[in-house]
Amino acid sequence: MEKISRDYLSDLAQREASSISSSLEGIAASTTLLARETRRALASPAPAVDPAERARYRRTKAGALVSTGGGDRSASFYSGQRGIGPEQMDKVWRLTRIDPLLRDLKETNPLVAQSYFNSWDTYNRIYPYVNAAETYPADMDVRSYNFYYEADAKRNPSRRQTWTDAYLDPAGAGWMVSSIAPVYSTERLEGVVGIDVTIGALIEHVLAMNIPWKGYAILVGRDGTMLAIPGPGERDLGVKEMRQHAYDGAVKSDTFKPEAYNLLRRKDLAPLATLFRDDRVVARDVTLNGRRMIAARGAVMGPGWKLLVLAPSEEILSEAQYLRARLQSIGQLMALALFLFYCIFMVYLYARTRALSKKLSDPLDAIGETIFEIGAGRHEQSTPESGVTEIDTLAHSLVHMSRGLAQAYQTISEQERQVSTALQREVAINTAQRRFIDVISHEFRTPLTVIDSCGQILARRADQLKPDDLRQRSVSLRRAVRRCNDVLASALQLLRVEKTGRGEPPRLTRAMWSELVAPAQEALRDQYPGRTLEIGDLPDTPIEIDPEMMRVAVAAVVDNAARYAGEDGKVHISVRDQGDRSILSVHDSGPGIAPDELAQVKQRFFRGANSAGTPGAGIGLYLADQILDAHGGALEIFSEQDRGTTVALSLPKRHAWKADEEEELAPPPGRTEEQY
Repeated sequence: MEKISRDYLSDLAQREASSISSSLEGIAASTTLLARETRRALASPAPAVDPAERARYRRTKAGALVSTGGGDRSASFYSGQRGIGPEQMDKVWRLTRIDPLLRDLKETNPLVAQSYFNSWDTYNRIYPYVNAAETYPADMDVRSYNFYYEADAKRNPSRRQTWTDAYLDPAGAGWMVSSIAPVYSTERLEGVVGIDVTIGALIEHVLAMNIPWKGYAILVGRDGTMLAIPGPGERDLGVKEMRQHAYDGAVKSDTFKPEAYNLLRRKDLAPLATLFRDDRVVARDVTLNGRRMIAARGAVMGPGWKLLVLAPSEEILSEAQYLRARLQSIGQLMALALFLFYCIFMVYLYARTRALSKKLSDPLDAIGETIFEIGAGRHEQSTPESGVTEIDTLAHSLVHMSRGLAQAYQTISEQERQVSTALQREVAINTAQRRFIDVISHEFRTPLTVIDSCGQILARRADQLKPDDLRQRSVSLRRAVRRCNDVLASALQLLRVEKTGRGEPPRLTRAMWSELVAPAQEALRDQYPGRTLEIGDLPDTPIEIDPEMMRVAVAAVVDNAARYAGEDGKVHISVRDQGDRSILSVHDSGPGIAPDELAQVKQRFFRGANSAGTPGAGIGLYLADQILDAHGGALEIFSEQDRGTTVALSLPKRHAWKADEEEELAPPPGRTEEQY
């Protein structure tokens, strides 16, 4: 029983750790996106700033620059240590461009507490709004805090996104961990962007886990610090989780959790520390607060955290021991009851055999038949009547016992069915998670290999390479990076579409098909210069759509057509009205889709047999299909081997206004109208 329990807890810990990893991967990807957009904002000239935005800024007596007015705006703080002149104000106005992204990152992910940028000269721009004049020290040096220096060149030479240890937020949000990434210009480290996750949010995530046997989970950072401890764990571990913090004044330096929260520094938690350190051990027995428990470990990929799942041994074994004791008691009572009954019955029969033999033979045969039927599993039996009180009582008892057994059997069968259903659901979830991870890891492997190969060549032969060679390596590196960005963008688009599918309707407005085709057309020419693009008729028929969502759908379909059209292939785009629908058709001259795969191409992560060597994550057509479905439309795919593929984006007339003169558009080359 304990071995089964260990295996179950180990599997549970791995699954829950994978769930946390997925949540944190989204935050990590968002951090990388924020760093890229911040770098672009700093490199661009300052935009025309709204007078209301300029009016929010004032100087403090200590020489710092702070913003006023909360609501839906970001907060700003510029330390007066180095002086604030036109150059510094120009940086403030340039960074107003990232305000919408800071707000969206906070509002689209419930785990995110705040998002921000900190510059090398102690400028802070953060959302949601905080009263910087009261919260920050007037002479604050942001470079002395871990959410800045852990991303600098010394501690993060790879210049990638990384995670901090738990610390006390100087902006007043309490205890948290941060996903941070550096922002470099051609000259220096310009600053660090960050997305904060509060300890309270992590605890709520851990509490939401369904752990049996009154068990619980704790989240441990890479240095052994316990990041999230639910209520039951506080008693066993002897600490009180630091969810909130009362700020008596400004936080002027790094403040980390005390040593009592570190597994590696407490002798009484040595067994848990061993489980945390030793990757060869996934589960073991531990004793906490005088209780014997089983602990299992799961790895949270990305930040390098560990999830420890614990359950009391007595709770695991108590249910089985209780059932065993009950069955033994019932068996002994039944055996004793039967023994006493037969003893009394035999004495009674011996005394009255001759007088009652004829009267008893028939009812006894009926009782025997009833017992046989019960033994064969047919528990619903009628009570045989004999007129003899004792035999009738026995018959009633047997039938009552039979019905009780039938009810118990039904209860056990229903419990088995529920357990089987839950197991099948868990298997389905695990399968979907593994499939997603396999696709993403496969898509990253090739570009990362290209990047690594180019890096090795540059490291070994930098002084031997000619300018043309360097340009060629640069093109290879940029193509590999673009492929990684495409995979991340597809994953983020998938999150938006699946959120819409849970009840958020499209935000409808009037637009033209040409407005949706133009960005896709430009992207196709940039990314696939070898493809020939043909644009058919695009009538100025207005349609009612969510432009942001439909741009994603059109871009996904056009990108998919260009990707499979081949190096010298053609892509044809046209719009037509047919009956009660408005249709955008995208045709490519590629090899087409096999008939047995055509029904599967709109499934999430599906890639056909002809996709080998072609980049992609199997998300594009799935995204487009979900977006069209949210608009009440349909995505239709027509394909023939070696004759190309046509994808039609169809919207019903309730989302379109017909022009005064409706024009019937010709189908793309190689297709007839009936094929739509």
